[in-house]
Amino acid sequence: MAEIKKPVPSETGHHVTGKVAILYGTVKAVSPDGTVRLLKVNSPVFADDHIITGGDGSVSIVFDTFPPTQLDLGRMSDVVIDQDVYGSVSDQVTADASAQQEAIQTALLSGDQPIVLDATAAGGELSAGGGHPVYAVAPDWAEVTPGSGAETTGITWGAVNLTDYTPTIAQNNPPAVTVDTGNPEGANDVVSEAGLPTGSNAPAPAEPGHIFAPDASAFASGTFTLSDPDGLAGIKSVTINGITILIADLGHNNVINTTIGTLTVTAYDSVTGIATYSYQLTHATTDGPGTEA
Repeated sequence: MAEIKKPVPSETGHHVTGKVAILYGTVKAVSPDGTVRLLKVNSPVFADDHIITGGDGSVSIVFDTFPPTQLDLGRMSDVVIDQDVYGSVSDQVTADASAQQEAIQTALLSGDQPIVLDATAAGGELSAGGGHPVYAVAPDWAEVTPGSGAETTGITWGAVNLTDYTPTIAQNNPPAVTVDTGNPEGANDVVSEAGLPTGSNAPAPAEPGHIFAPDASAFASGTFTLSDPDGLAGIKSVTINGITILIADLGHNNVINTTIGTLTVTAYDSVTGIATYSYQLTHATTDGPGTEA
Protein backbone atom coordinates (compact mmCIF):
# COMPACT_ATOMS: atom_id res chain seq x y z
CA MET A 1 0.00 0.00 0.00
CA ALA A 2 1.43 3.36 -1.03
CA GLU A 3 1.78 6.03 1.60
CA ILE A 4 2.75 9.67 1.28
CA LYS A 5 4.83 10.78 4.20
CA LYS A 6 5.06 14.28 5.54
CA PRO A 7 8.48 15.85 6.00
CA VAL A 8 9.93 14.87 9.33
CA PRO A 9 12.54 16.63 11.46
CA SER A 10 16.15 15.67 10.86
CA GLU A 11 18.14 13.58 13.27
CA THR A 12 19.54 16.74 14.84
CA GLY A 13 16.05 18.02 15.58
CA HIS A 14 15.79 20.74 12.90
CA HIS A 15 13.95 20.32 9.59
CA VAL A 16 15.13 20.82 6.04
CA THR A 17 14.35 24.31 4.75
CA GLY A 18 16.03 24.21 1.35
CA LYS A 19 19.01 23.03 -0.65
CA VAL A 20 22.14 24.36 -2.32
CA ALA A 21 21.51 25.39 -5.93
CA ILE A 22 24.81 27.04 -6.87
CA LEU A 23 28.14 26.85 -5.03
CA TYR A 24 31.67 28.11 -5.61
CA GLY A 25 34.70 27.62 -3.41
CA THR A 26 34.44 26.57 0.24
CA VAL A 27 31.13 26.92 2.09
CA LYS A 28 30.39 25.34 5.49
CA ALA A 29 27.20 24.70 7.44
CA VAL A 30 27.42 24.51 11.23
CA SER A 31 24.48 22.84 13.01
CA PRO A 32 23.22 24.06 16.40
CA ASP A 33 24.96 21.05 18.00
CA GLY A 34 28.32 22.12 16.51
CA THR A 35 28.44 19.64 13.63
CA VAL A 36 30.32 21.10 10.65
CA ARG A 37 29.41 20.08 7.10
CA LEU A 38 31.08 21.09 3.85
CA LEU A 39 28.29 21.96 1.44
CA LYS A 40 28.07 21.05 -2.21
CA VAL A 41 25.42 21.40 -4.89
CA ASN A 42 22.07 19.82 -3.77
CA SER A 43 23.22 19.57 -0.14
CA PRO A 44 20.22 20.04 2.21
CA VAL A 45 20.10 23.13 4.37
CA PHE A 46 18.42 22.83 7.78
CA ALA A 47 16.70 25.40 9.91
CA ASP A 48 19.05 27.17 12.32
CA ASP A 49 22.11 26.13 10.29
CA HIS A 50 25.02 28.58 10.47
CA ILE A 51 26.20 29.17 6.84
CA ILE A 52 29.80 30.40 6.55
CA THR A 53 31.51 31.20 3.23
CA GLY A 54 35.28 31.34 2.91
CA GLY A 55 37.46 33.87 1.16
CA ASP A 56 36.75 32.13 -2.16
CA GLY A 57 33.24 30.87 -1.42
CA SER A 58 29.77 31.89 -2.59
CA VAL A 59 26.47 30.02 -2.49
CA SER A 60 22.85 30.27 -3.62
CA ILE A 61 20.25 28.48 -1.44
CA VAL A 62 16.69 27.80 -2.67
CA PHE A 63 14.17 27.46 0.18
CA ASP A 64 11.18 25.09 0.24
CA THR A 65 8.70 27.93 0.58
CA PHE A 66 5.70 28.76 -1.54
CA PRO A 67 6.58 30.41 -3.75
CA PRO A 68 10.25 29.33 -3.53
CA THR A 69 12.70 31.98 -2.37
CA GLN A 70 16.42 32.18 -2.93
CA LEU A 71 19.27 33.43 -0.73
CA ASP A 72 22.59 34.47 -2.35
CA LEU A 73 25.69 34.76 -0.14
CA GLY A 74 29.04 36.12 -1.31
CA ARG A 75 32.52 35.72 0.12
CA MET A 76 33.19 36.00 3.86
CA SER A 77 29.47 35.72 4.74
CA ASP A 78 28.12 34.48 8.07
CA VAL A 79 24.34 33.90 8.23
CA VAL A 80 22.02 31.88 10.49
CA ILE A 81 19.17 30.22 8.57
CA ASP A 82 16.21 31.12 10.79
CA GLN A 83 12.62 32.09 10.00
CA ASP A 84 13.67 35.66 9.31
CA VAL A 85 15.73 34.27 6.43
CA TYR A 86 13.69 31.46 4.90
CA GLY A 87 10.25 32.79 5.99
CA SER A 88 7.26 30.84 7.24
CA VAL A 89 4.35 29.18 5.43
CA SER A 90 0.91 30.66 6.09
CA ASP A 91 -1.81 28.55 7.67
CA GLN A 92 -3.91 28.76 4.49
CA VAL A 93 -1.07 27.37 2.37
CA THR A 94 -0.51 24.57 4.89
CA ALA A 95 -4.22 23.69 4.93
CA ASP A 96 -4.43 23.63 1.12
CA ALA A 97 -1.37 21.42 0.89
CA SER A 98 -2.74 19.01 3.50
CA ALA A 99 -6.08 18.77 1.66
CA GLN A 100 -4.34 18.04 -1.65
CA GLN A 101 -2.18 15.43 0.04
CA GLU A 102 -5.18 13.63 1.53
CA ALA A 103 -7.04 13.67 -1.79
CA ILE A 104 -4.11 12.21 -3.68
CA GLN A 105 -3.52 9.57 -1.01
CA THR A 106 -7.21 8.52 -1.10
CA ALA A 107 -7.14 8.22 -4.88
CA LEU A 108 -4.01 6.11 -4.83
CA LEU A 109 -5.43 3.76 -2.19
CA SER A 110 -8.65 3.26 -4.21
CA GLY A 111 -6.72 2.31 -7.32
CA ASP A 112 -7.90 5.32 -9.30
CA GLN A 113 -5.56 8.04 -10.45
CA PRO A 114 -7.73 11.07 -11.28
CA ILE A 115 -4.71 13.24 -11.91
CA VAL A 116 -5.44 16.10 -14.29
CA LEU A 117 -2.63 18.40 -15.27
CA ASP A 118 -3.25 22.06 -15.93
CA ALA A 119 -3.14 23.16 -19.52
CA THR A 120 0.24 24.30 -20.71
CA ALA A 121 0.79 27.92 -21.55
CA ALA A 122 1.65 27.00 -25.14
CA GLY A 123 1.57 23.88 -27.28
CA GLY A 124 -0.80 20.94 -27.40
CA GLU A 125 -1.95 18.64 -24.61
CA LEU A 126 0.25 15.85 -23.36
CA SER A 127 -0.35 12.37 -24.69
CA ALA A 128 -1.93 9.68 -22.51
CA GLY A 129 1.47 8.11 -22.07
CA GLY A 130 2.84 11.19 -20.35
CA GLY A 131 5.63 13.46 -21.43
CA HIS A 132 7.10 16.84 -20.79
CA PRO A 133 6.51 20.35 -22.07
CA VAL A 134 8.12 21.21 -25.37
CA TYR A 135 9.68 24.64 -25.70
CA ALA A 136 10.21 26.18 -29.10
CA VAL A 137 13.25 28.40 -29.48
CA ALA A 138 13.20 30.91 -32.31
CA PRO A 139 16.63 32.54 -32.85
CA ASP A 140 16.57 36.23 -33.68
CA TRP A 141 20.17 36.18 -34.92
CA ALA A 142 21.11 38.99 -32.55
CA GLU A 143 24.85 39.28 -32.14
CA VAL A 144 26.66 40.51 -29.04
CA THR A 145 30.39 41.06 -28.71
CA PRO A 146 31.55 40.62 -25.10
CA GLY A 147 33.51 43.56 -23.77
CA SER A 148 35.34 41.76 -20.99
CA GLY A 149 36.70 38.37 -20.05
CA ALA A 150 39.64 36.28 -21.12
CA GLU A 151 40.55 36.16 -24.78
CA THR A 152 40.10 32.73 -26.38
CA THR A 153 42.97 32.98 -28.81
CA GLY A 154 44.90 30.15 -27.21
CA ILE A 155 48.50 30.07 -26.12
CA THR A 156 51.06 31.75 -28.33
CA TRP A 157 54.81 31.86 -28.00
CA GLY A 158 56.17 35.28 -28.80
CA ALA A 159 59.69 36.03 -29.90
CA VAL A 160 62.14 36.78 -27.13
CA ASN A 161 63.86 40.14 -27.44
CA LEU A 162 67.58 39.59 -27.09
CA THR A 163 69.92 42.42 -26.22
CA ASP A 164 73.66 42.17 -26.78
CA TYR A 165 75.69 43.74 -24.03
CA THR A 166 79.31 44.64 -24.70
CA PRO A 167 81.20 45.06 -21.45
CA THR A 168 83.50 48.04 -21.28
CA ILE A 169 86.78 47.19 -19.60
CA ALA A 170 88.56 50.28 -18.37
CA GLN A 171 92.16 50.53 -19.50
CA ASN A 172 94.67 50.26 -16.69
CA ASN A 173 97.20 52.94 -17.60
CA PRO A 174 100.61 52.17 -16.08
CA PRO A 175 102.29 54.68 -13.77
CA ALA A 176 105.27 56.70 -14.98
CA VAL A 177 108.47 58.21 -13.55
CA THR A 178 109.73 61.61 -14.72
CA VAL A 179 113.27 62.70 -13.68
CA ASP A 180 114.06 66.39 -13.20
CA THR A 181 117.81 66.86 -12.81
CA GLY A 182 117.44 70.56 -12.14
CA ASN A 183 119.96 71.27 -14.87
CA PRO A 184 119.45 73.91 -17.60
CA GLU A 185 117.15 72.67 -20.36
CA GLY A 186 116.76 69.40 -18.45
CA ALA A 187 120.26 68.22 -19.15
CA ASN A 188 121.37 64.94 -17.57
CA ASP A 189 123.35 64.84 -14.34
CA VAL A 190 127.10 64.59 -14.83
CA VAL A 191 129.64 63.40 -12.26
CA SER A 192 133.39 63.36 -12.77
CA GLU A 193 136.03 60.95 -11.52
CA ALA A 194 138.27 64.00 -11.14
CA GLY A 195 136.30 64.88 -8.04
CA LEU A 196 137.19 61.62 -6.33
CA PRO A 197 139.84 61.66 -3.60
CA THR A 198 141.88 59.39 -5.85
CA GLY A 199 140.75 61.05 -9.06
CA SER A 200 142.87 62.56 -11.77
CA ASN A 201 142.67 66.04 -10.22
CA ALA A 202 143.32 65.00 -6.64
CA PRO A 203 146.21 66.97 -5.05
CA ALA A 204 149.24 65.15 -3.75
CA PRO A 205 148.79 64.20 -0.10
CA ALA A 206 150.63 66.48 2.32
CA GLU A 207 151.64 63.46 4.27
CA PRO A 208 151.54 59.73 3.68
CA GLY A 209 148.10 58.11 4.20
CA HIS A 210 146.15 61.36 3.95
CA ILE A 211 143.03 61.09 1.76
CA PHE A 212 141.19 64.13 0.47
CA ALA A 213 137.39 64.41 0.55
CA PRO A 214 135.67 64.27 -2.87
CA ASP A 215 134.80 67.60 -4.37
CA ALA A 216 131.44 68.71 -5.79
CA SER A 217 132.05 67.20 -9.21
CA ALA A 218 131.55 63.74 -7.72
CA PHE A 219 127.97 64.60 -6.63
CA ALA A 220 124.65 65.18 -8.38
CA SER A 221 121.11 65.78 -7.15
CA GLY A 222 117.60 66.31 -8.45
CA THR A 223 114.03 65.08 -8.23
CA PHE A 224 111.86 62.47 -9.87
CA THR A 225 108.07 62.52 -10.03
CA LEU A 226 105.72 59.54 -9.84
CA SER A 227 102.44 59.83 -11.76
CA ASP A 228 99.49 57.52 -12.36
CA PRO A 229 96.30 58.31 -14.38
CA ASP A 230 94.38 56.19 -11.86
CA GLY A 231 95.75 58.15 -8.90
CA LEU A 232 98.88 57.93 -6.77
CA ALA A 233 97.04 55.73 -4.27
CA GLY A 234 97.34 52.89 -6.78
CA ILE A 235 101.16 52.90 -6.62
CA LYS A 236 102.31 50.41 -4.00
CA SER A 237 106.09 50.33 -4.55
CA VAL A 238 109.00 51.63 -6.62
CA THR A 239 111.86 49.50 -8.01
CA ILE A 240 115.25 51.20 -8.55
CA ASN A 241 118.21 49.23 -9.93
CA GLY A 242 116.47 45.97 -8.98
CA ILE A 243 115.71 47.08 -5.41
CA THR A 244 111.99 47.39 -4.53
CA ILE A 245 110.99 50.06 -2.03
CA LEU A 246 107.47 50.20 -0.58
CA ILE A 247 105.82 53.52 -1.29
CA ALA A 248 105.24 54.00 2.45
CA ASP A 249 109.03 53.78 2.99
CA LEU A 250 110.09 55.89 0.02
CA GLY A 251 112.03 59.04 0.95
CA HIS A 252 113.38 57.76 4.26
CA ASN A 253 117.01 57.95 3.05
CA ASN A 254 116.67 54.89 0.89
CA VAL A 255 120.16 53.84 -0.27
CA ILE A 256 120.70 52.07 -3.59
CA ASN A 257 124.32 50.98 -4.13
CA THR A 258 125.79 50.48 -7.57
CA THR A 259 129.23 49.31 -8.68
CA ILE A 260 130.48 52.90 -9.07
CA GLY A 261 128.28 55.02 -6.80
CA THR A 262 125.45 55.41 -4.32
CA LEU A 263 121.92 56.78 -4.95
CA THR A 264 119.97 58.03 -1.93
CA VAL A 265 116.26 58.97 -1.97
CA THR A 266 116.14 61.64 0.69
CA ALA A 267 112.45 62.71 0.62
CA TYR A 268 109.05 61.91 -0.94
CA ASP A 269 105.76 63.85 -1.01
CA SER A 270 102.85 61.40 -1.32
CA VAL A 271 100.47 64.21 -2.36
CA THR A 272 102.50 65.52 -5.31
CA GLY A 273 104.45 62.32 -6.04
CA ILE A 274 107.77 64.23 -6.04
CA ALA A 275 110.84 62.52 -4.57
CA THR A 276 114.28 64.10 -3.92
CA TYR A 277 117.50 62.19 -4.60
CA SER A 278 121.27 62.62 -4.41
CA TYR A 279 124.00 60.63 -6.14
CA GLN A 280 127.66 60.23 -5.18
CA LEU A 281 130.30 58.75 -7.45
CA THR A 282 132.50 56.43 -5.42
CA HIS A 283 134.67 54.71 -8.03
CA ALA A 284 136.21 55.69 -11.31
CA THR A 285 135.18 53.79 -14.40
CA THR A 286 136.09 53.81 -18.05
CA ASP A 287 133.04 54.56 -20.14
CA GLY A 288 132.42 55.14 -23.77
CA PRO A 289 130.66 58.20 -25.11
CA GLY A 290 126.97 58.74 -24.28
CA THR A 291 124.74 58.88 -21.24
CA GLU A 292 124.87 56.28 -18.50
CA ALA A 293 121.55 55.50 -16.84
